[in-house]
Amino acid sequence: MAYSPGPYGKIARFVLGRRRFIGLATVLIVLLSAVLGLPPDVDPDVLSLLPGDEPAVKAVRELQDSEGGISLVTLSFTSDDPDLLDATMRRMATKLGDLERVEYALYQVDPELTKQLGLLQLEASEVDTLNTRLRAALSLGSALNPIVTQRLMAMGPLTERIQKLSEAPDLLQGGAGRGRILVRPTVSSHDQKFAALVMADIERVLAAEETPGVRTAWVGGAYRHVVEDSRGIKSDLFWTTFVSLGLVLLVTIVAFRSWRSTLLVFGPLIAANIVVLGLVGVFLGSLNTYTSFGTAILIGLGIDFAVHLVGRYREYRAQDVGLEEAIERAWDRTGPPCMTAALTSMAGFLALAAADFQGFAQLGVLLAVGLLVCLVAMLVLLPVLIPSLDRDAPPLLGTVGEGETSRSTYRLAPLGLAVALASTVLVGVLAAPNLRWEYDISELRREGMAWSELSEEQRKLVKESYSPMFVATTSPAELTRLHTTVAEALEAGRLPHIARAVSVQTVLPPDQEER
Repeated sequence: MAYSPGPYGKIARFVLGRRRFIGLATVLIVLLSAVLGLPPDVDPDVLSLLPGDEPAVKAVRELQDSEGGISLVTLSFTSDDPDLLDATMRRMATKLGDLERVEYALYQVDPELTKQLGLLQLEASEVDTLNTRLRAALSLGSALNPIVTQRLMAMGPLTERIQKLSEAPDLLQGGAGRGRILVRPTVSSHDQKFAALVMADIERVLAAEETPGVRTAWVGGAYRHVVEDSRGIKSDLFWTTFVSLGLVLLVTIVAFRSWRSTLLVFGPLIAANIVVLGLVGVFLGSLNTYTSFGTAILIGLGIDFAVHLVGRYREYRAQDVGLEEAIERAWDRTGPPCMTAALTSMAGFLALAAADFQGFAQLGVLLAVGLLVCLVAMLVLLPVLIPSLDRDAPPLLGTVGEGETSRSTYRLAPLGLAVALASTVLVGVLAAPNLRWEYDISELRREGMAWSELSEEQRKLVKESYSPMFVATTSPAELTRLHTTVAEALEAGRLPHIARAVSVQTVLPPDQEER
């Protein structure tokens, strides 16, 4: 009596009758997906993962649009020869400033400008005092001599203050034997491709201007981290996928006991992952820090469908069922459980899509869609490949034959379950109080780049490459009030996590005309 297939068996029968057409269509779809999704683009920018309607995110984006971004590339150098360091950095700053993608490179502020800006910081009363003394000195005319001038211009603390302001140290210098160059590119660091081009230009200048006795102590800033994070994620994507494939391959070789059968289950799996990356390229544009390991997860989950389907098919073949009927029966028996397992996993992953944090949301959608693609690939492609690669293969290792009983026993299952449950509760109770949230984003960076992994010297240099916190005001009066409030809080030690506050009023006081 001929076998009458169910819904999944009908899928298998349809494919078996059109193997060449479906095989060719699959090759075309995979090739198109490879063009669209390989190699995958990776965007490590955390800002793109945050909710777009959050006020802070909107403010940063507006700042990027109006000011071109807030990030710089900070280059720090050290040398035992101050003159050599100064000459090298002047030459390097000039070449960096001439780069097409750089707006300016700042090494030193003009000493005369520093002096003028320093003197501008004198209070109006101090300027009046200085003005009175100068007028008195000039009124003496020919009677003026160095001794009289010295006594007339001796203004105690004010003299020291004028001297200090006139010789204000260059804020770009890092101290004895150290120097710093600030590079402002023309486009925001959130443009990943531009950031890569900028860092490549800077690296070429550093290599060309390398001078014995001058050491590059640190290159920091968002541009560097964007490039390194992107390279790192791509490297991790390759290695995690490679290791995942290798481990799964090892298990399937042992279980299937056939190289050809291993190719049978891996062909649809690899094709499904390429299609998923093609969909990412079309609908998402790029992977992020969280979705970059999605392929490794899909390899581990997607192979399950092939194991169940092919395993059941081999059991029927071992019972002398014909090849096509064995496939149809296996699909009818195993297809519904596979679909149920896929849908339950998809439901769990799609729960992540409700998160405001786009890293979780995109990961949930990627895994849910990817799991469905893997199941469809197995249901459709395995009937195409089985007649060629698995016609007379043996049952999977450990399969129980017809009429045999498993040697496995479940007498100890309740006890084992109770022990596992008690152990879990005990570990949870002991470990939960020690669980801490990690708020430091730098811990997501490459090994050796997190704040906790830097040396004390590196931390000093890194602090100068941090992007500043910007506060926008709507009027000069509000700026004056806010600047005064923050300055007073810093002086009183109430803001220990802020190094300094800088605004236009730092160099141009609001009462310039009076002064």
